[in-house]
Amino acid sequence: MNRYWKITLAAGLLVLFASAMALAQEDAPPQDQTVGIRGMFGMMDEETRDTVREVVRQHMIDDYPQQQLLQARQAELNALLFTESLDEAAIEAKITEIVELQAEALKAQVELRRALFEVTGMPVPDMGPGQGMMRQGGGPGGHGGRGGQGGPGGPGGHGGHGGPGGPGGPMHSEQSPDTYDEQIANIEPAF
Repeated sequence: MNRYWKITLAAGLLVLFASAMALAQEDAPPQDQTVGIRGMFGMMDEETRDTVREVVRQHMIDDYPQQQLLQARQAELNALLFTESLDEAAIEAKITEIVELQAEALKAQVELRRALFEVTGMPVPDMGPGQGMMRQGGGPGGHGGRGGQGGPGGPGGHGGHGGPGGPGGPMHSEQSPDTYDEQIANIEPAF
């Protein structure tokens, strides 16, 4: 009987130890993945954070006209798609314009990631399309959804494209800059 209890106790301790090790690994960040920009912020000194904020802010200022142009071209494509007589040549031309603008946006995003790597020494993950860093969507790259719920020109969202304060949506009354310069002056990273 004594031997049975020792074996049971040893098996129980083994299961407990294995469970503890599995839980500890679950909380640790994966070795082969980068940490997101917000997670990186906790690992930086204040001077580096300020530099990162300025690099991101300048990228957003430089990228803002491009994002507005892309939004306009997408709206033009939507208008072409829903007319009574489809003009296939015009649709193809508009798609080509949009693809070129998206390629330029991707290049700008890669340049931003490289600049952030130079400043921080840490790889920055791909932010993906529409993954901007704007507060209240007051410019490009907000976090709205699609399909009329924060999509381009649609209502709602979380301040992203088409949401309040974002491109294609109404601006908050306290957030109604009259000029492009005032809009640019209000751009601020959301971290």
